[in-house]
Amino acid sequence: MFERWYVLDVGAHTFRLYDVRGDELVRFPACYGVCEGRVEKVGKEALSFVYRDPRRCQVHYPVDDGYLLHDLRVLVHEGLQRIGAHEHLLKPSLLVYVPFSLPETEREKWQEILQSEGVKKVRFVTLVDVYESFGDTRFVIHVGHSVCEMAIFVEGRCVIRKSIPFAGRQVGEAIQTLVAKKTNCLISSEDANAMMLTASSLLQERKNATLSAAAFDRYQNYVKIQVRGSDLWPCFLEVENQIAWWAKSLFETVSLPAQEKIASRGVDLHGGLAELFGLSKLLSKELQCPVICSKDPEYDMLKTIKELA
Repeated sequence: MFERWYVLDVGAHTFRLYDVRGDELVRFPACYGVCEGRVEKVGKEALSFVYRDPRRCQVHYPVDDGYLLHDLRVLVHEGLQRIGAHEHLLKPSLLVYVPFSLPETEREKWQEILQSEGVKKVRFVTLVDVYESFGDTRFVIHVGHSVCEMAIFVEGRCVIRKSIPFAGRQVGEAIQTLVAKKTNCLISSEDANAMMLTASSLLQERKNATLSAAAFDRYQNYVKIQVRGSDLWPCFLEVENQIAWWAKSLFETVSLPAQEKIASRGVDLHGGLAELFGLSKLLSKELQCPVICSKDPEYDMLKTIKELA
């Protein structure tokens, strides 16, 4: 009653802050641009720094699989400001979604930074915490940018869980390699990620458009390269096969009654990459059961977490 809760989810690619009471979501790329040691841009505006002289300007992504690589305060300050967290009488309290493999030492670093930005309370929440609270039998797969987490719950207890390094970043790296082979040019990870999302959306609509991006040629000059959306499909499949293989391996470890319960309700698929073209169909084929992917997997996950506030 006397606390105003927000849900914070800072991934390797996207910053999300959800106001539980106001039902408002702030979302922007989890990066900031630094030029000659000074922070100049945050979020989407910082992506332009990719095309500046790397000796003077860099794009920093502070978080990787929950671990802090750079100063997180810049993103936290920006997010709290955009959502107006300090405009209310009550100080903000945060439910912070982190990977279940994140050690206590890293959580302490998060807590120190968040409290330095005026946060009253900090509670860490993992995928296991969220779904054990439901008390039922289910299989949950959360596909993010740097990691894919999966866990099986039987009568509300997590019986097996796994974190695998096959997610959006690996698709992007495969796209960078493919473009290099086809064009003898190098594209940035940011452009590879943009091509992945665009191609996925077009393939969902059964379209095969030509995608363009800026790239470095062999002489370090910027040039424009083009690839067909369908050319990127093998990059998707390479990662999706790994996710499906691990999911099937976990599924086969639980009892037949548990498998039947999961099959009857379907597998829950969440995360920023949940809608990647072909993933849900491949999982359904390998697991021989329906796969439930919401229309807004990022937003729905945050709304699920808010029930723990």
